[in-house]
Amino acid sequence: AVKLEDGSVHIEKYGKNTYAVMCPSYPSWQQELLKLSKEIAAISSAVYHDQVSASRGILCFDKTHRHALNDPAVWLKGYREIYHKIRKALPGYPQVSEDMSEPYIGLFDGVHTWRGGFQGAVPAFQAIYGGRIQYFALVYDKIAKGDYECNFAKMAYSLVNGIKNGRMEVQELFNADEKRLFFKKMALM
Repeated sequence: AVKLEDGSVHIEKYGKNTYAVMCPSYPSWQQELLKLSKEIAAISSAVYHDQVSASRGILCFDKTHRHALNDPAVWLKGYREIYHKIRKALPGYPQVSEDMSEPYIGLFDGVHTWRGGFQGAVPAFQAIYGGRIQYFALVYDKIAKGDYECNFAKMAYSLVNGIKNGRMEVQELFNADEKRLFFKKMALM
């Protein structure tokens, strides 16, 4: 795990769960990511690497991790190293992550969009990198706890801005209502 300057492990909480953030330069973690990617590839059509392309680099002070202490470049160097190994082991197999920032463009094929659908958002990233990386879906109301009406705007925004429509649970389309009809129209377009 990433070690902070005081020697403690960097922890993040999501809901009731607590996680240690792993250092991308540590060889054992790189081996684990490669192993997990191969296992997932054997049973899935793509491998989703949660938060990698959305996360900020965290400075690591562990001397055993093969990097200079407190080096901000470690985050990108470590991920570049491991994802090149994953690509070599799984050629042509889709690797996807969450959100996106420019340094990760060469590492992933698609990204799940969490933050791109706010009022007044400009789809500059999709316009620039749309030929290189696929954006897939905004989060809809059952997951994101949004208003019913926001679904229509998200579906239309997805269509207009080159985002794959439909990051929603199946139960979102159970009701024969306007949302399901509108989603069908967007999908057909």
